[in-house]
Amino acid sequence: MAALGSITPTPSWKGRPQHPLTLRILLSKEVRPPLTGDQDAEAFREAVENLAGGTLLGKDFSTRDFAAAMAALPMDFDELYRLYVGKNVLNHFRQDQGYKQGTYLKLWQGREDNEHLIEVMSALDTARADAPELLYAALVSRYPGNAV
Repeated sequence: MAALGSITPTPSWKGRPQHPLTLRILLSKEVRPPLTGDQDAEAFREAVENLAGGTLLGKDFSTRDFAAAMAALPMDFDELYRLYVGKNVLNHFRQDQGYKQGTYLKLWQGREDNEHLIEVMSALDTARADAPELLYAALVSRYPGNAV
């Protein structure tokens, strides 16, 4: 299995593992409450444009603009982090199974690997410290012909 050191969370905050960026955003005083209704799509589009524009112009990542984009989504920072870890594990798995060489199978039993990822993650306690390793092992067990 590839090294997963890039996804190791920082020590817990209020009992949950946190990504360093999450802590910066949570500590930001400019986070606004989530929107509801039809405003969500437009607010998200505007927030992403502000984030991209500010990053390109200032050559710096704005936690305020990122928090505004997140506030327009039906997802909190913990869920974003959980999905990031899952996708990171899947990307490591793909590389280990020959993605660059063109031998990786993206469809397993008629479903995309991303669908398997979400299904496995829904049955896994992602708050566990060994969740990335457990997730990787679950992907191995589902991969056609068994993974290496």
